[in-house]
Amino acid sequence: MSQLDNEQLVDDRQEFSALGEKIIDVNNPDIQAQKELAPDVVESNIVASNIVASEQGNASNELNNELNEAEPQKTQQHVYVCQYRTCKKDGAEKVLAAFLAEDLPNVIVSECGCLGLCGSGPMIVVEPDDVYYWRVRASEVAAIAEHHLRGGEPIPSMLHPRVHPDPQQFRSGN
Repeated sequence: MSQLDNEQLVDDRQEFSALGEKIIDVNNPDIQAQKELAPDVVESNIVASNIVASEQGNASNELNNELNEAEPQKTQQHVYVCQYRTCKKDGAEKVLAAFLAEDLPNVIVSECGCLGLCGSGPMIVVEPDDVYYWRVRASEVAAIAEHHLRGGEPIPSMLHPRVHPDPQQFRSGN
């Protein structure tokens, strides 16, 4: 390897280090060749790369700690709206559209297939709460969004009776 090739490799490594490249593979044959020709330069590049990686990691950890202290993480909820035949016939498309129109941070709204409770639709399930609402109308979506998704309180009168035989278990304080 010529001196020019070696200088180019060293320049390339410095450029990667400047961009925050976190890993220099010290077992790479090119690096081994550079170490033989200019061991001080290669070692300084490796050290610089490790310092940059360490500083980036520390800054990232500090930012994550600040964010976690500033606002506790809320478990993301997922609303599944059945779009299978019976539910669809009963207005599930409008229910899905109403959920999608709501401003619901930390909530994913998705359509799903049959939930196995045909004739009770439109059906929705809220996870991870494992709450099943039945015969949901588009006009009721705002109440579910306000009370359950934002307020954390399921609406007992709308819960499916076969899945939730004791809807009072969801009352505040229980």
